Amino acid sequence: MNYRVIIVVSLLIMGFTAKAFKEVSVPDMSKSEPHIVEVHNKLLADFKKSRSSLEGIKLGSAYGELCMFYQAHEFYQAATTCYENAIEASPFDIRWHHLLGFIKAIQGDFSGAMEQYKKVVEISPDYLVAKVRMGELELEQGRFDKAEQYFKEVLDKAPDFSRALVGLGTISIQKGEPKKAIPYFEKALKLQPRANQLNFLLSQAYSAVGDAKKANEYLKSKGQQPVVMYDKILQDMRLHSESSSYYAQSAINAFLNEDYRLAESLVLHAIQLDPSNINPKFTLMNVLSSTNRSDKAIELAKELFEDLPTDDRLPYSIALINEVSGNDEQAVIWYDKTLKVNNTHKTALISKANALMRLKKYNKALKVLRKSQQLDTENPYPIFAEASILSYLKVCDKAVPKYLEAIKKLSNENFTYLIAFVKTVAACHTSDDQIRADALNAARNMYRYKPSAKVTQALAMIEMEFGNKQ
Repeated sequence: MNYRVIIVVSLLIMGFTAKAFKEVSVPDMSKSEPHIVEVHNKLLADFKKSRSSLEGIKLGSAYGELCMFYQAHEFYQAATTCYENAIEASPFDIRWHHLLGFIKAIQGDFSGAMEQYKKVVEISPDYLVAKVRMGELELEQGRFDKAEQYFKEVLDKAPDFSRALVGLGTISIQKGEPKKAIPYFEKALKLQPRANQLNFLLSQAYSAVGDAKKANEYLKSKGQQPVVMYDKILQDMRLHSESSSYYAQSAINAFLNEDYRLAESLVLHAIQLDPSNINPKFTLMNVLSSTNRSDKAIELAKELFEDLPTDDRLPYSIALINEVSGNDEQAVIWYDKTLKVNNTHKTALISKANALMRLKKYNKALKVLRKSQQLDTENPYPIFAEASILSYLKVCDKAVPKYLEAIKKLSNENFTYLIAFVKTVAACHTSDDQIRADALNAARNMYRYKPSAKVTQALAMIEMEFGNKQ
């Protein structure tokens, strides 16, 4: 027998049959942004050029790159076919199973999604995100016992997995066991304090157990921020979304939601796509300074400032980072550098004055505040700050008029200034009848509009000092 025939027969017996790949229909991109079409065309051209020379894992990854682009832009039909080819080429790569499962789930094909997530768990039991998604799919279909099993398996390996805790809490509510739900929700909220959607769930749970006080407390602080779950595979897919500006804006959103790991990943990708764009680098500075890497943030800002010495945002950013780090001496130095670049930088002036006040350099702070007042005559804050310093220094004859000047620029409902005013007047024991009358009326108005503890204290102080004289 011909040796070639023997090899073919042997391969067939062993199961190495030819791979059957489906044709991926290119989606209609007529309504897409031009730069997205450009990225797609390059991806597709690169794929076609290398397709014939690839096999196995490399072929799977080549398909996967194209699939992720389609999924990121919600061309789900093309993405589905593409992922099926990626799985055919590389069946043990969990990424393609996981992402195909995600598409099927959002399209309502729960059984198809479960099939893919089960493959992920079989191949990589430690990728707990897939098991959480399986639990959430079962929960969505009302199969509480199966969902509970998945969530508990996750928590056995990772006790602080917030989404699994929320899953068990939700099941407890659905089963009519709100008392059991409370510790799950509270632990999840402790792990993710910004996830204020949990406040509503806790409000429902406490209401169900008859604790109206707790229920109302949580209800007042409910919001729209969900419990986030870091899904590396899904995040990698989203990095195929759009341009540098898209990643930069997504990084800002992630930073504002305090998801610093995601923000850093996005902003680094934005910088990689467009190194000349300075704006993402500011976001990176914020991420670094918010994750205890202020020295690296300052180093980055200094490097940029050497190249862009006329950009006042850079020295100002360094000053802010130093201020947040508690280094007011350095903050003042960098606020000065900011003002050297832009001597009308109003925020830098006020921030410098605040830093000087914390350093107890009151005379220097007063000079800065007076310059700030000259630049911005409508802003009451520099006047208020000057009055606060004068009050602290017991220069009452100057502090009281300054407070009055600040108050005239405000509505009666700005109680911070009014409280400071009445306390200063009381502390200074003024003999001016008009000022006493103004202070007493201000205190009583505050109490009428907003009878808080601080306002009550201010009213009591002013009544004690002047009430018997009116």
